[in-house]
Amino acid sequence: MVLELLHLKNKKTKKVIYMLKYLWGINMVNTNKTKSDLRKEYIVYQKNTINKYDKSKEIYMKLVNLENFNKAKVIGIYYSTSNEVDTSLIVNRLLNNKKIVCFPKVEGDVINFYKVNSITDLTNTSIFGIKEPKGDTFTLINPLDIDLIIIPGIAFDKKLNRLGHGKGYYDKYLKKTNAYKIGICFSSQICDNLIVDNNDVKMDLIIDEGGIYGNNNASW
Repeated sequence: MVLELLHLKNKKTKKVIYMLKYLWGINMVNTNKTKSDLRKEYIVYQKNTINKYDKSKEIYMKLVNLENFNKAKVIGIYYSTSNEVDTSLIVNRLLNNKKIVCFPKVEGDVINFYKVNSITDLTNTSIFGIKEPKGDTFTLINPLDIDLIIIPGIAFDKKLNRLGHGKGYYDKYLKKTNAYKIGICFSSQICDNLIVDNNDVKMDLIIDEGGIYGNNNASW
């Protein structure tokens, strides 16, 4: 059949071949690659992304124009590493606007979110070298009290699936909350079709520097 298609007129042939390659490419992701393979691949894409700060600003501008972001009172967010979307602009805006801002802290095999009043409340105490609330003086936030969570990831797809580091911290936490879930990443981290299982939690929205995926009119 494919050989017969190749005898079509040039324009139509190119279109058909493109469609076949596209479909076959997705199948390759599903059948020949594991989650571990995809993590290794997309960590490299993330690390090699250029102009990270400029792209982070574009993501920030898209985020702050969302109705759900602006009406949320209690917001969970992470402190970014050098390879991730820079969250400093987002955090500063939230603190300046007197939102209740909470950050995750690794506790055993789970994460919990704690309210912080300043970036200086964070320190590199995480086993992964990620800044998190330091000490035992911070207020633990009930998962059901969080309106919106901004979530990192190694890769996302346009079906709103997320690939994390494999520990399941966020997936376990997100099952306990009704918060509106926004994944942020660079366009280099958008995959055609991620491998998912029953433990994976979908995002409500994904934002990269090029666009927004999902229903930004939905509310929690």
